[in-house]
Amino acid sequence: GVPPLLPRLKIALRHHLHTLPLLARVAHPRPHPPPLRLRRHPARPGLRATHRPHPHNSRFLVDAFRHAGDFSVAYFLSHFHSDHYAGLGPSWRRGLVFCTAPTARLLASVLSVPPELIVSIDIDVRITVDGWSVVAVDANHCPGAVQFLFTSPGPNPERYVHTGDFRYTHSMRSNPNLLEFVGADALFLDTTYCNPKFTFPSQEESLEYVVNTIKQVKEESGAAGERVLCLIATYVVGKERILLEVARRCRCMIHVDSRKMEILTVLGFGGEKGVFTEDASATDVHVIGWNILGETWPYFRPNFVKMKEIMVERGYTKAVGFVPTGWMYETKKEGFAVRVKDSLKIHLVPYSEHSSYDELRDYVKFLHPKRVIPTVGVDGGKLDGKEAIALQKHFVGLVDETANKHEFLMAFNRRSAHASLSHEDVLAKCCREQDGEEFALPENNSVSELPDNSEIKITEGMKKELSDFLPSWVNQDQIQGLLMSSGGDVVQSASAFFERERDFFEEANVSNNEKPKSVEIRTSDHGSSADTSSQQEVPSFSQKPMEHSAKLVNLTPVRMNSNQTKKERKRGSSTVNKSKKKGKSTASTEAGGRKQPTITNYFGRAPAAASKSESANKVTVDPHQNNGENNNQSMDIVESHKQGVDQLLQIVDGSMSRESAISLLEKTKGDVNVAVDMFYSKIQNNNVPDSDKSIVPQNTQNEMIDKYDNTNMVHNSSQATPKMQNLYVQTSVAQADSMNISLPVEKYLPIEHACWTAGHPAPYLHLARTFDLVEREKGKIKTTAMLCNMFRSLLALSPDDVLPAVYLCTNKISPDHENMELNIGGSLVISAMEESLGTSKSKIHEMYKTYGDLGDVAQECRQNQTLLAPPRPLSVRDVYSTLRKLSAISGGGSAGRRKILVLHLIRSCREMEMKFLVRTLVRNLRIGAMMKTILPALAHAVVLHEKCSTGPVVSLEGVKSQLQNSTFLFEQSLSTEVTEAYNVIPNMDLLVPSLLCEGATFAASSLAMVPGTPIPPMLARITNGVTQALKLFHGRAFTCEYKYDGQRAQIHRLTDGSVQIFSRQMKDSTSRFPDLVNMIKELCNSEVASFILDAEVVGIDRNKGNRLMSFQELSSRERGSKNSSIAIQNIKVDICVFVFDIMFCNGQRLTCPVILVRHLRLGLA
Repeated sequence: GVPPLLPRLKIALRHHLHTLPLLARVAHPRPHPPPLRLRRHPARPGLRATHRPHPHNSRFLVDAFRHAGDFSVAYFLSHFHSDHYAGLGPSWRRGLVFCTAPTARLLASVLSVPPELIVSIDIDVRITVDGWSVVAVDANHCPGAVQFLFTSPGPNPERYVHTGDFRYTHSMRSNPNLLEFVGADALFLDTTYCNPKFTFPSQEESLEYVVNTIKQVKEESGAAGERVLCLIATYVVGKERILLEVARRCRCMIHVDSRKMEILTVLGFGGEKGVFTEDASATDVHVIGWNILGETWPYFRPNFVKMKEIMVERGYTKAVGFVPTGWMYETKKEGFAVRVKDSLKIHLVPYSEHSSYDELRDYVKFLHPKRVIPTVGVDGGKLDGKEAIALQKHFVGLVDETANKHEFLMAFNRRSAHASLSHEDVLAKCCREQDGEEFALPENNSVSELPDNSEIKITEGMKKELSDFLPSWVNQDQIQGLLMSSGGDVVQSASAFFERERDFFEEANVSNNEKPKSVEIRTSDHGSSADTSSQQEVPSFSQKPMEHSAKLVNLTPVRMNSNQTKKERKRGSSTVNKSKKKGKSTASTEAGGRKQPTITNYFGRAPAAASKSESANKVTVDPHQNNGENNNQSMDIVESHKQGVDQLLQIVDGSMSRESAISLLEKTKGDVNVAVDMFYSKIQNNNVPDSDKSIVPQNTQNEMIDKYDNTNMVHNSSQATPKMQNLYVQTSVAQADSMNISLPVEKYLPIEHACWTAGHPAPYLHLARTFDLVEREKGKIKTTAMLCNMFRSLLALSPDDVLPAVYLCTNKISPDHENMELNIGGSLVISAMEESLGTSKSKIHEMYKTYGDLGDVAQECRQNQTLLAPPRPLSVRDVYSTLRKLSAISGGGSAGRRKILVLHLIRSCREMEMKFLVRTLVRNLRIGAMMKTILPALAHAVVLHEKCSTGPVVSLEGVKSQLQNSTFLFEQSLSTEVTEAYNVIPNMDLLVPSLLCEGATFAASSLAMVPGTPIPPMLARITNGVTQALKLFHGRAFTCEYKYDGQRAQIHRLTDGSVQIFSRQMKDSTSRFPDLVNMIKELCNSEVASFILDAEVVGIDRNKGNRLMSFQELSSRERGSKNSSIAIQNIKVDICVFVFDIMFCNGQRLTCPVILVRHLRLGLA
C-alpha cells in the first residue's frame, strides 16, 4: 500500500514546494543515490532512447517509468501518450509524478494512478524539486503536453531542456522562461522527424485542407442526395484541434465512442459543450481509432475492407477518411496524397504534432545549446552510437562549439600536472612577478585590460602545459606569443590557438621555409628528394604529435617553378601518385586543385590548347616544343576541336547540321560561347540555305568576330572568358535589340525592331527590356515614348497581349475592386530563388542588405549561373496567366503549389527578365511609371499604329514623313479621353478592349458605366482657410455640406437587385455592412433598377437620442471576410447613412450634370 507519510507529503507539497528536497528524502529513506539517468522510454523498438548518466547529480526521471529505481526520487511526465507513460498504473508506488493538470486528471481517471502520487504543476511557474529548479512550458503537442526546463543547484548551475514530444512554433522565441535557457548545457530533443525529407506544411494549412474537404463533401452529397460518411483517425489523446476546428467551421457535431468521450470529458471537451456526441446518427463526421484506416508505418497501407465495413454498418453509401500524420507527407506530389477505391477515399493529411526537420533546426538555432541529445532514433540509448552521431550531425553549426572547446580544454587543464590546484590558483600562479608577490587578474580579460606584457612572467611549466595539447608543429615563439597575449592563461591561450589554427600553421611553415638549406629534410621511403613537394602529407588540425618520419608542409597550394611546363608538372604528380598506396591522396593534388574540370568550366572556357595565329585563323604548334610534345599537343587540338563541335550541337539541341557547326566554329576561332551567341542572335539572312538558316550572315559574323577581337572577348585557354548571363554572353546584338525601344518614336519600327515575329505570343523579354530602360530614365517624356514603342510592337504583332501587358506594367493582375491578391510572401520567393538559383538563403539575405532590392539580388545570382540548355521563353500571356493562377490557389498544400508555379517562372527567365519578374512577385516593380504615364503611352501607340497601318510602309523615310506630317501625333485628345475614362471606370478589362476597338475615335462617354465597378473619388483641394476657399468661388454658385466623422461608402445597386458597398480605396466592404444592405433595399424606390450613390456611413447610438458616434467607435465593428458577412445579431454599433451624391441611375451617367441636377435625381431615387 501507500506509505502513511505520502498523503502528508502531498499536502505539504501543495503549500511548500520549496521544501520538496527534504520531504522527498524523508519519504524514501535510503543511502544517497547515484546521479540520475535522464531517460526516455522507447515508443517502438529501436526508436526512442535511454540515456547515459547526464545531467550530473540529479535524482529524477523524465518519461521513463519502466526504468524507475532506487536512485530516483521524482518522476516527470511530459504528456499523456502511451510511449511516455508506460510503466504507470494502479500499482505505481515508486515516487511522485510531476505533470500538468490535464495529464494529472488523465493519470488518475484512465490509468488509476494513486492521486496521492500525482503532483499537478502549472505551466510557466517555477518550482523546486530536490534542489533543482523546474519550469514547464507549452510543447504544442497535445492537451497538457509540456517541455521541462531544469536548472541544477549550486554556484555554477547547469541548465537542461527536455522537449518531450513537441511542435516548434515561432511564439516559443518570446517565452521568457525559454529565453533564460539559451545556451543550455544540453537539449534533449524530440528527433522524430530529424530527416530533411520531412518538411511538411504548417498545422494551419493542414487544418484548412481537412475543413475545406469536409465542406466540399457535405455540399456535393447534399446536392446529390447521397449519404457520405467522414472518418477522422486520431490517437487516444491528440488531434483534438482538428476535431474542434471541423465542428466550428462546418457547424456539425463530432461522433466519438464512449472511451474517447471519457478522455474528452476529462480534458474539458465533453458532450455538454455541444461539440462531441456518442449518437452515431446525429452527425456524419465520426472519429475512429488510429490504424483502423490503415497502417502508417513504415509506409501507408490502406485498409479499405475495414473502412467499407464501417460504412455499411452505419448506413452510408460513400466514405471519406482522413489520416493526419507527418509520416504521410509526400513532397514530390503536388498537393496531399489521396488513396481511392470504388466509393472509398482516404486523404493523407500531413498534420503533425511533432516538429519538422526545418523546425527542429530552427529550435536548436534559437536555444544554441552546448549539446543536442536525440531522444528518438537512437539504438539502445547509446549516445556514442552511429545513430546518435548521425542525428547530431544535422545540428552542426547550430550548437555552441566554442563552449564545448572550452570545456574540452578545461578537462586537459584539470588532468595536467597542476590538477591539484584550482582554476583560480593556476591563474594566480601564472601571474606572479619575479619578486614572488602575487596579484589577481582583472575580471575582464579583454585586451585593453590585460597587464602589460613586461609584467607577465611565462614559466617553462606553463609552456610545457600548453604544448602538451597543441600539435607538435607549433614552435616555441608561437607558444610564447599565445601565453603573453592571454596574460598567462593556459586555457585561454589554447582557445585562441584553435580559433586561428590555420594562420598559426602557415606562419610556422613560413618560418620553416626560411631556415638554411643545410637543415636536414626527411622524405618518405618512396620517390626521390626532387619529388618531396608532391609527397608531403597534410596533418589534421587537432592531431597528436607527428612521427619523426613525417614532414611538415604548408596548407597553401604548392607553387611550381615558372619555367616548369605543365607536362612536367603532370608527369611529376602522376609519378608520385603511382608511388602512393591505393586510396590515399597527396597534398599536392589537393592543393593544386581538381584535375578534372567542373561543368561550369566546360561552358566557361574556349577549347583552345595552343597559341592561335591571328592572321590565318588556324591553330599552330609552338616550335619550341619537342616533336613528342608536338604530336601529343596536335592530338589534343584535334580532340578539343571535335569536342567543341559536339558541345555546340548539344547546346543547340541538334538545330543545325554538323557541317554548319564546324563552319561556325572556324569563323569564331573555336570559341563555343561566341558560336552559341551567334546562333541565338535575332539577325536573319535570307541568302543562307534553308538547312543553315540558323547561321548569322557572313558579314555580320565577321563584324561580331572583329568586335570580339577588339574588346578582347576571345582569349587563349589560359585566360578567363566573360560570364554568360543565361546560356550565351551578352553581345552587341542582344544589346542592340534591347536598345531599340529607346529610339525616338519617328525612328522606331514596330515590326522590324521587335524581338519576335507575327503569329507568336509576345515574349516577356520585350517588357523586361522596356522596364530596364524605363527604370534608368528620369524624364517623363522619354519614358512615355519608350512605353509607346513597346505598345506599338504589341499592337502590330500580338494585339491580344496588350491587356496583360498593361496589367504587368501597372503591377496589377485585376481591377482594384476585385480584391485579387497574389498571396505570395517574400519567404516563398526567397525559397524558390534558393532552389532554382542554387544560392543559400543566408547569401540572399546578405546580398539584399547590399542591393536593397530582391529583384537585383535575383538578377545577380542568375548572372553567375550557367545553364546546359536555353529555357523555354516566357511570354507575356504566360506570366499574366500564372500570376492569376497564383492568386486563385487556396486550401491545403497551397504553399507548395504556389512554389511550383514560381519555380517555373524563375527557371524560364532570360536576360533581365529575372529582376522584374521577382519584383512583380513581391509587388514592387520600381520602374517609376504610374498609371498616368502608361495610359497616355498606350493612347499614343494606338494613334500611331492606326496611322501607320492605313497604307504600306516600305522605308524608314516613309514612316518619318507620315509621322511628321500628322499633326494629331502631338495632340493630347485621345490621351485625355483615356485618362478621363479610367478616372470614371477604373477597369482595364473594359477600357483596353474598347480603346483597341474604337482606336482614335475612342471617347470617354462611349464607355458605359457598370454598377459593381467603383468610381474613384475626386480628391479635395487643400486651402489655407475659409477666406481662400471663398476667393476661389468668387462669382460662382456653390453649396456647403457637413463632413461627418464616419466612413466613405459608395453604394451600388445592380440590375439584379443586389447591393454592393465599396470603400474610399475601392475595396469591397459589403460583408462588413449587412445592415446597410438591408436598409438600402428597404428604402429604394421600386422604379429605380440600378444606381451608384456616394455616401458617408456614421455610427449612431439610438438609445441616447440618436447620438452620432466617432469614427473610432464605428471602426470597432467586426469586419467580416471576403466570403462571409458578419451576423446581424453580432453587430454592436448601429449605423446611419448620409447620402450626398448620385453618379448613375437607371443606366444613365450623371457625372456631367451639375450638383443641383444630381440632387434632384437623388430625391427621385
